[in-house]
Amino acid sequence: MITAPIPDLILPAQLITIGEEAFAGGAFTYVRLSENTTTIGKNAFANCANLTFIYIPEVTTAIDPEAFGNRRNLTIIGKPGSTAETYAAAHNFTFAAVS
Repeated sequence: MITAPIPDLILPAQLITIGEEAFAGGAFTYVRLSENTTTIGKNAFANCANLTFIYIPEVTTAIDPEAFGNRRNLTIIGKPGSTAETYAAAHNFTFAAVS
């Protein structure tokens, strides 16, 4: 079981789409997407050197293949069977399931 820290960036409910390079270069370690976020754009979280965990809700069904730039040491947290899990497997990220 993976123990994630308390999120240091919690995205607001109004944020439905995370655009291209929206949070690129940010200095956070754990991002929690809103339960309303459906899309993560290209390089949205690129060059985030400290980013270690990201919670991606079940409603997120579109994640750009380059959403995290060249980041490889990342744990994606989400529901089993979700797009987040599929994306993590396809891009060699660690996946931590939540119920």
